[in-house]
Amino acid sequence: MSEIKRVAVGDTPARVAALRTRAVDAAVIDIAAALDLQERGEVKILLNFGDLIKTFQNQIIFASDQAIKDKPDAIGKFVKSWFETLAYAKSHKAETVAFAQRALSVRESVAVKVYDQLIPSDFFSSDGRIDPQTLAVMTKSFVELKLLAREQDLSQFVTDKFLPGK
Repeated sequence: MSEIKRVAVGDTPARVAALRTRAVDAAVIDIAAALDLQERGEVKILLNFGDLIKTFQNQIIFASDQAIKDKPDAIGKFVKSWFETLAYAKSHKAETVAFAQRALSVRESVAVKVYDQLIPSDFFSSDGRIDPQTLAVMTKSFVELKLLAREQDLSQFVTDKFLPGK
């Protein structure tokens, strides 16, 4: 690892620009951009983090304490709509791919690959529950990244109050 120099470059477009100008040899970028660049023959995907890191929570819905207190109905409706959207995406591939193609500004072939990698997998939680083991891994990583001084019980920041069936 000492032979790898890590450099903060910025968001995905900045990372792609750094790759194209050969300012960097590799970059961490989102799956749609990576698949698009690979399909164009500009890069080769070396590693998908999902293959390496199994205990990880990528998709989390956040709300402020104030919003939870003042607008619980709106939050409940938002969460319900999120799960309805996921269910729709899982059962309507063609429409979801067409939407993703427009939203991600990629070719249809890339949108299909993104769909095939993310929608059938566990990338999006189907029930919204966060495993306590995942929270333990998260707090440990926050300490390693120096975002927290010490490990904390992150369950205090998680509620299932708005999840379907509650």
